[in-house]
Amino acid sequence: MRVPLITSFLLLAACLVHGATKAEATTQQPKTTPPPSKPTTYEVKVDKLRVNVYNAKEHDVMDLTAIKDNGKLSDVLVANDKKKLIVKFNVKEVAGNKPVTVQQAFITLIHKETGHQVNFIAGQVKGQTEYSVEVLIAKFTEQFNGVGGLYEAFVVVGDTQASNGIRFNAFDIKITPPSLPFKPARKSLEVNYEVQKEFTHLFQEPEKRPNNLYADTFTVLCLAPFLLMFVLWIKIGINFRATPCTIWALLFPLSLTAIMGLYTVFWFSLNMFDCLKYLTLIGSFAFFVGNRLLTNLADQRLKKE
Repeated sequence: MRVPLITSFLLLAACLVHGATKAEATTQQPKTTPPPSKPTTYEVKVDKLRVNVYNAKEHDVMDLTAIKDNGKLSDVLVANDKKKLIVKFNVKEVAGNKPVTVQQAFITLIHKETGHQVNFIAGQVKGQTEYSVEVLIAKFTEQFNGVGGLYEAFVVVGDTQASNGIRFNAFDIKITPPSLPFKPARKSLEVNYEVQKEFTHLFQEPEKRPNNLYADTFTVLCLAPFLLMFVLWIKIGINFRATPCTIWALLFPLSLTAIMGLYTVFWFSLNMFDCLKYLTLIGSFAFFVGNRLLTNLADQRLKKE
């Protein structure tokens, strides 16, 4: 039995596709995601800490007093409103002794008696790794709040990548800040704990409503024109024959009814401005329709004459 040529080609193609699929299935391996890398931390230290007090206008600040690592200056510094305090230090890694930049570095002055605290942020000069703080005593009058005396100066360093934080008392300084200018406190900010005088308030009593007889009489007087109109209609009669058979004769009474309905809604819920807005639209429509109705009545009279 001979197999046709086309059938042979189809069988050969099916074998090739099956073999390729099997090979791909055997060679393909599941992908594995690498574990997240843990952030590397390092230990930091304060190096080359130097401090001194100078005149406020003095620019030569080379003779800074060095303080040992994590040590404290033995002498007490003295500064007043004509002096300035300068502190310089480096932050380095403990392992490689390389300078690093940290997120937080500042000097904190804490008054030894009252606990009043003043913070000064340490900054770096562009292109340098050294941190420095320059405190002009006269410039920070409000920060010292007029509190003079002995302050303990702490060096504070911290960073999210650092495995340790640094805070130690580096030196003591006796500061005499300038006195604060007198600022009268606002009465709204004053807190008075004394007992205030008691005051009583008498609300106005509501006015007495009139007698029901007066209220009913007023209501009847308001409705009298409508009652008179109905009485005259009954006595004289209404001539519907003279009414022209036009759409204007129907729209004009409807517009008047809409105006009366608007007044009723205004009495219960609307305010004056909304009522005037709607009344302008309905009134304009009633004026136009009434004008057209009178024109038709005049035309009918001319035709009869």
